[in-house]
Amino acid sequence: MRLCRSLQVVGAAAALIFAIGLTPGRARADATVTGSLLTCTSFTASGTSTSPYVTIYANNLATSASNFVIVPVVAGAFSGTVSFPRAAVGTSFSVEVWGTLNPYTNFGDPGYWDGGSFFSDTQQISSCVSAPVLGYGPLGLLTLLLGFAGCFAIRRSAA
Repeated sequence: MRLCRSLQVVGAAAALIFAIGLTPGRARADATVTGSLLTCTSFTASGTSTSPYVTIYANNLATSASNFVIVPVVAGAFSGTVSFPRAAVGTSFSVEVWGTLNPYTNFGDPGYWDGGSFFSDTQQISSCVSAPVLGYGPLGLLTLLLGFAGCFAIRRSAA
């Protein structure tokens, strides 16, 4: 009788341990990048994640300087940009994106990463294209004059 009771207890404990093993645990904070762009001053990434936030990280392999930004995930999607000091064409960067459970200030803080799948790549800056600054040169003045002319035409038609 005592042996049967012991077997029942051991059997119940084994069944419980087995059931816990089959029960899915908390989902990992996964992140998948579907698009990215590395420029001389930033790394932009967009994609999907199962976490509330993602960390976008860029490490300049020539200087070992690293920068990161934490962006929210909205409806399973994210998009964000991490900025860094200007780097020359040809500079290699280690870029990563991972799911983050909550905002943090230091790597290793609770929730900065829970072991979920992440994006990791080494990319090289291929060009430093910057938007032209209009200023008050000929193109800037022309834009300003056309803007005033457009406002004047709208006022005349409304009168």
